[in-house]
Amino acid sequence: MPPNILFITIDSLRADRFYGKNRTCKTPNIDSLISKGMYCKNAVSSSDATGITLGNFFTGKYSFKTGITLRNFNSKATTLFDILKLDGYSLYGLVPRLTWFNYLTKSFDEKKDFFCANMVQDDLSKIGNSIIEKLHSKKMNQPWLYYIHVEDLHEKIILPDDFNYEKYGKTEYDKMVSCVDNWLGLLLKEIDLNNTLLVLTADHGEYIPVVGENIGKIPEVQKIMRKGKNYFPTLEPLGLKLFIMIRDLVKSYRVNKIKKNLSEYELRALKERRGAQTLYDETNRIPILFVGGGIKKPLMIDRLVGSVDIFPTILSILGLKFDKSSLDGQDLSVALTGKEIQDKPLYIESSDSEEFQSGFIVGVRTADHKYLRSKEDPKKHVSLYDLKHDPNEIHNLFEEKPEIVEMMEKHLFNIMNNDNVEQQSEISDEDEEKIRQELKKMGYI
Repeated sequence: MPPNILFITIDSLRADRFYGKNRTCKTPNIDSLISKGMYCKNAVSSSDATGITLGNFFTGKYSFKTGITLRNFNSKATTLFDILKLDGYSLYGLVPRLTWFNYLTKSFDEKKDFFCANMVQDDLSKIGNSIIEKLHSKKMNQPWLYYIHVEDLHEKIILPDDFNYEKYGKTEYDKMVSCVDNWLGLLLKEIDLNNTLLVLTADHGEYIPVVGENIGKIPEVQKIMRKGKNYFPTLEPLGLKLFIMIRDLVKSYRVNKIKKNLSEYELRALKERRGAQTLYDETNRIPILFVGGGIKKPLMIDRLVGSVDIFPTILSILGLKFDKSSLDGQDLSVALTGKEIQDKPLYIESSDSEEFQSGFIVGVRTADHKYLRSKEDPKKHVSLYDLKHDPNEIHNLFEEKPEIVEMMEKHLFNIMNNDNVEQQSEISDEDEEKIRQELKKMGYI
């Protein structure tokens, strides 16, 4: 019997909160998993947008090839789910109640969803037990894949009182990471890693404001809005507009009040992650961890790897045949046999929020450098960072290092100049508008 697969995406979980000595969050369960599995300590997400990165996870290809983005989907692109279903796997999922996820999980045998929006959200206190009960029931047909996507770190953090203590972290974000780790500990009691492959990762990172919480957070107003939605659902669109206006005013006031005392590095933690003309490591460094499912010894991978590498790695661990020639990702499990992982330049791109089209950027990430520029005009929004000597990406070197800019542009051309493009959007006009409204609620546009 092939191993079951438990695939967990923790939305917005930063790599530097998952592993490392300088953390204030408490993660004994994550630490234990890392000590047993194959952990990629220098992993990069290809974007700061969920739809793009999940498309990469499950196809092993970049979004400009598959057409899978924040607002598009393409069922003609072969996914991990398609391959597993053909190989006899039953597919189960628990995902946000968003239209885009309906397309992603269309072939699932059973799917449950939960409410996810900027003002109202079902957090782990509501959905965590249902996940554990599902695993405990032993009623999933084997072999199974159970895909879980949790939103507890995605801007709207609902921190349980039990974890609202400094011992769990300095910021609200860090405390919530401790809470998620505690939940993982309960979940791990329900699975046997001898016959289950656990994949634990994130879609992208997130800025953590130095003030310790979301600078635009207004819990009193949010509480009123949640109650109002329950009693007067027809007024929700009007309430949403009012909430966004108040949130933006509050954020502007708070930023102006504290920015004189902050460094350039600290100030950027107050910026919006989406639709920016930059793509800092805070927003696209992610954890990637494989545990169980035949992995017999722990391994720490130091090489730079990407989210596109998850797809071929899972299939290789499972022993499933696939055509690697068309993939952008590489099989990381070769490291378990002592082979070298290739140093490959990785493609990265920012989210394409409607109101920030001019800031939509693409670029290349290598072990030593990060290069970014406008998707439409190579001469606009150009930045080059020496990550080895300037890990915080403070000094833009594009004017000082034209030879490196030229080299990185060649890397970008070679990645994007590929004939194997299968873009095709199948989302209806009605669903496209639904997605737009959902993204608006969540603050994406």
